[in-house]
Amino acid sequence: MSSNFSVVIFGSGSIGKRHYQVANSIPNCDVFIRSKINLRNIELAKDGFKIFDFSQKCDLGIIASEANNHKNDYCKNCSFARKWIIEKPIVSIYDEFEDELFDIFKLKETIVGYNKRFELGILELRKILKNKKLNSAHFKCFSNLSSWRDQSLIDSLSLDKKRGGGVINELSHEIDLANYLIGPIKKIKGITKQRKFKNYLVEDTAFLKLEHQNGINSKVDLSFGCRDEIRKTILMFDDMKIIYNHISGYLEKIPKDKKKDVIKECFKENRNKSFERQIRLQLFNDNIHTIPCSTSEGLSYIKLANHLVWQ
Repeated sequence: MSSNFSVVIFGSGSIGKRHYQVANSIPNCDVFIRSKINLRNIELAKDGFKIFDFSQKCDLGIIASEANNHKNDYCKNCSFARKWIIEKPIVSIYDEFEDELFDIFKLKETIVGYNKRFELGILELRKILKNKKLNSAHFKCFSNLSSWRDQSLIDSLSLDKKRGGGVINELSHEIDLANYLIGPIKKIKGITKQRKFKNYLVEDTAFLKLEHQNGINSKVDLSFGCRDEIRKTILMFDDMKIIYNHISGYLEKIPKDKKKDVIKECFKENRNKSFERQIRLQLFNDNIHTIPCSTSEGLSYIKLANHLVWQ
């Protein structure tokens, strides 16, 4: 190969194409993509994508196929790359046999694609939490989802439970952020609901209460198919409240003492940057301030949420 590093993406949907675009923007990277459907590979080649032909071993592999295929696609192709990123969720439905995956993960340097950890605003919150005692937290994500894809929500896998859809699988970034910022999750309570898409056998909304191993409690509210996009992380301290708006990039420190000024900082950046940092971490190990989501963490979210009642 002429390039110093090589990346292969398995999956050619919207997230697979995004990974291809981001990896292709990194200097000295040779990037390939592969669909399970041969006709789709022909179409991709016509559009200028490099098609992986299984004749080489890459430095990084990315599983970006449909959620219910993540596990099988990883197991089938894990010999074709040295390191891996598996898009979230790591599995779409947890069962007792999923623990067998750890034997495979141990053979590779594999992380789960919770790229929100790599946002500049989250890095700032981590710095704050090192020096302040947190009382509680609230994570909100009300998403349209169509804005992230090249298809309407009605035509996407989000509304197909068998293909890995549903609110927990689609919007589990907030569960990961709770785990990352506060500490390991001991228990997830709550309910999932079908509020908008009555003609589909899938939950589109969830209201969750998380108990963390350190005794702190947090709330996670999730819903997709929303008209307006809202994504916020709210941290409560004795002397202030901090609100980080993932969409606008603004981080507000709001003192309880009304005489003190609100401090407002902006961490707005191109949304591809968090994907890029995640890829660069696996390729170059150069994002040492962010700890990526481990496979054991990613699997634990599905296991902990497995019992949630659909109402």
